[in-house]
Amino acid sequence: MMRALRLSIWFVILTVLLGSRAQAVTLRYALVIGNNQGTDQDGSQPFPTLKHAEREARKLHQTLSDFSNLDASSTRSILLTGTTRAKVQEAIARLAAQKAKDLKALESAKTLFAIFFTGHGLSGRLLLKDGALSGKELGELFTSMDADLTLGFFDACYSGSIKPQVLMQKGIELSPGNIFQALPDQVLNAEGTVWFASSGDRQVSYEDRKLGGVFTHFFTEAIVQAKREGPGITLENIWHYARNRTVSYTADRGRRQVPQQLINLKSTGPMYFSFPLDRSARLEFASSVEGEFLLSYADGQLIERIHKAKGTQKTLAVYPGPARLMVIRSGQIYLQENLDFQADRKISL
Repeated sequence: MMRALRLSIWFVILTVLLGSRAQAVTLRYALVIGNNQGTDQDGSQPFPTLKHAEREARKLHQTLSDFSNLDASSTRSILLTGTTRAKVQEAIARLAAQKAKDLKALESAKTLFAIFFTGHGLSGRLLLKDGALSGKELGELFTSMDADLTLGFFDACYSGSIKPQVLMQKGIELSPGNIFQALPDQVLNAEGTVWFASSGDRQVSYEDRKLGGVFTHFFTEAIVQAKREGPGITLENIWHYARNRTVSYTADRGRRQVPQQLINLKSTGPMYFSFPLDRSARLEFASSVEGEFLLSYADGQLIERIHKAKGTQKTLAVYPGPARLMVIRSGQIYLQENLDFQADRKISL
């Protein structure tokens, strides 16, 4: 059977469990955007350049790769900093093409698409380097991906040095983070929608001198530190952690900011979004083994796709606990076996 080995992961995917026996695979795609500089649709730059948004985007992308099993490669998750409208459109086209390719290879899969944005925003618009992305255009990005579940995270920050009273005197409408009302109804009402905005319609989203974008900071922190339930941390717990700490932190400094959420799900159940566990167990394959496999943890909450070539000995570090190994042929599950991984021990097949 299997000797000391090491498996190469083709890509890692998260499933959304909407029932205790669900085994559907959900392929994940994401676009993470961070812009320090924001230009409005008329070419003006109404706010000073931010100091932390691009750094925060890089940190968030890395954290998602490390703990939320977001594909670290640029084929299924794309990081853009200091970006333009054209580059955003190009990134969406690349993700949509990869999604079509993946669905052809695995016919039974569902899909999740997420956009994470940190930067300047104004009156339902997200400000990029060369112009604004309107709510309608943002809705078109989600529609073009045609995912079963969409996740949106929008931290559209004013600089922490700007006072709300000054902005109001200049006739600027204070709705930087909450873009929900500007989005098309067919997008807002789509089944499988979970979106977070950093502030209410009439509130400023702050860039703190110490933390950077407050909501982004606590959301990134929550991916690792929010309350764990079962095999990981649910998106709900991440939301409550980030929201509560954002409210508390800004209120203590006289700058109250209350993040908003929109949820429209067809089914209910825990959505595990982060897995800050140690991969302390090992799965070993013999050199004679070859093929495509899915390794499913906790009744399909987390699924990894594995490619094993014949003639090589490889080892995969895995999470301890119950799991299910599935053999894939022609895009379908051919065989499956239940396994129970123990910390600091290996299973050889």
